[in-house]
Order: sequence, then C-alpha cells, then structure tokens
Amino acid sequence: MVSEWIASLDKRPCDRTGEELDLIYSHLKNLKAFEKFHPSLLQQICVYGYYEDLDKGVTLFRQGDIGTNWYIVLSGSLEVLVSETGDHKDAIIVSTLAPGTCFGESILTNKPRYGTVTTREFTELIRVEQKDFKILWEKSIPFDQGSMATSCQGYVKCAANGVGGIINPATFKFLLSQGVPSDRV
Repeated sequence: MVSEWIASLDKRPCDRTGEELDLIYSHLKNLKAFEKFHPSLLQQICVYGYYEDLDKGVTLFRQGDIGTNWYIVLSGSLEVLVSETGDHKDAIIVSTLAPGTCFGESILTNKPRYGTVTTREFTELIRVEQKDFKILWEKSIPFDQGSMATSCQGYVKCAANGVGGIINPATFKFLLSQGVPSDRV
C-alpha cells in the first residue's frame, strides 16, 4: 500500500489540496534529507516536487545530457560516473550520492550534466522539474541568501582554465562564479 504522502506527491501540483500539502510537509520535515531546509523552501518543494522510486541499476541521466530535473535523495544511493572521453565504457565512479544529497543544479545554467548518475540499489527521490526549480531558486534568495545552496550537500562542477573537477560533498554558504570581484566575496 502506498503512503498517503507519496500518493499526494504523485499528483500534479495543481491537483494537490491544502490538506495533502500539509501531509507531505509533515512527513518531509522529519526526514534527514530536509533537516537543514528553511521551512518556506520545504513548503515550496511540497508544492512542486514529485516522488520517484527507482530499482537498482536505473540510469537517471547520462554525462553530457542537458538537465531537466533537480533531485534530492530520500533513501538508497546512486553513483556518479565520469568519463574523460565521453565514452561510458571508460567511466569511473567518482562519488556516491547518499540520503540527504541533492543534485542536478546544472539545470539553472542549462549546461551539460557532468556525469552519469545510476542507482546502486532501490532508491527514493524527490524530483523538481527545471521550470519549477528556477522558481524555487529565485524565491529562496529573499528569505535566506543562498538557502538552497546552504541546504544542499551537492556536487559542483568547477572549471578553471579548462580544468574540470568536483568538489565532493560540500555544504555551501555561497556560490561564486568566474568574474565576481574579490571585494564582493
């Protein structure tokens, strides 16, 4: 039997009632994955998020794909594989995404995915579509500068002089981009 909060997250956001949003919120606020999220941000995730459960071995997206969703891991785990040549045959596991990890922030910039993400076991996720994630991101800035950044333990692709790398899991206070004057940091 499917839990009521999961059934509510399976509905289109416009079809969720106030009671269902309260039910989703009541469940999510007690999960470790959301313990650092500002209540206003978590409420918005209840509005825009979808529940997904995936079996072991499912590829969520491939290196080089343009992203369409942002995710947070509720249970289970996923592996991030990266290939220097772009050929999945020589890809290596660079990290494991555990419960509480969010990923997929590249949808803000429409840049290609840095790696291929595959489930290592049965995994439960909350998924937010790109158009909705952009709304969440913009709404998060007024109430807590960078609250989504501080809430997410994530993986960020860095590029400096053509050299790519991963900052592995980090909790971010600020996200900076090339060209930001040092006196603004």
